[in-house]
Amino acid sequence: MFPIALWAVKRGWAARFRAYGSSLDPIIRSGQRVKVEPVDVGRLEVGDVVMVRVNGNDMLHLVKAIDSGGGRVEIAGNHGEVNGWTKFDCVYAICTEIAGSPVAGASAKTRKMARARQG
Repeated sequence: MFPIALWAVKRGWAARFRAYGSSLDPIIRSGQRVKVEPVDVGRLEVGDVVMVRVNGNDMLHLVKAIDSGGGRVEIAGNHGEVNGWTKFDCVYAICTEIAGSPVAGASAKTRKMARARQG
């Protein structure tokens, strides 16, 4: 489902899918349904969960640091593992809902042109 969600957000749509893996536990538990929406990278903050491409891999991970001048973010899991830095244009979406509950403040960081898409 992740590739379909990635395809959707790259086209400006919101998407839903089940996230699998333990790297974001307990923020997102393996198998929980999430909603992602295209992100306004200028509004990102440390701690946001984003859909991103880093080091050639597409993933759902945390923003750990922001280098606004360099136009990049550092991506990591919730247990300290750092995946590396990636450019703003490789940050596709922000997680706005986890298991049916809105993520506080995340909807204010979306690009408003996003259209709802059920996945």
